[in-house]
Amino acid sequence: MMPEISSIITHIESEPATIEPGDELIHDARLETRLKAVATEFPEILDMHDIQIKRVRGRIYVSAHCTMADDQPLSRVHDVSTDLEIRFKQEFPELFRVLIHPEPSTDNRR
Repeated sequence: MMPEISSIITHIESEPATIEPGDELIHDARLETRLKAVATEFPEILDMHDIQIKRVRGRIYVSAHCTMADDQPLSRVHDVSTDLEIRFKQEFPELFRVLIHPEPSTDNRR
């Protein structure tokens, strides 16, 4: 057990992927607000939080946690997450990579 680690989040990809450390975390309240506004287009998303924006080799990466109802089928959760990633990239073409971490409402520890 490692007390300095409070949580671990995993994301399974269907294609090979690499994790790149960010050159810098970006605190952009305006972009966060705009991302949350786009998320409201999806009624399945109850809440979006823990938004991280980072720059990696000059490219912008976004990750966010999205709370969805416990009774959503996994296939629907995947579809909504994918559609949200696509909408973010349509709305903000400067985004290089978007990663959505879906979580059930009963596991939302905020």
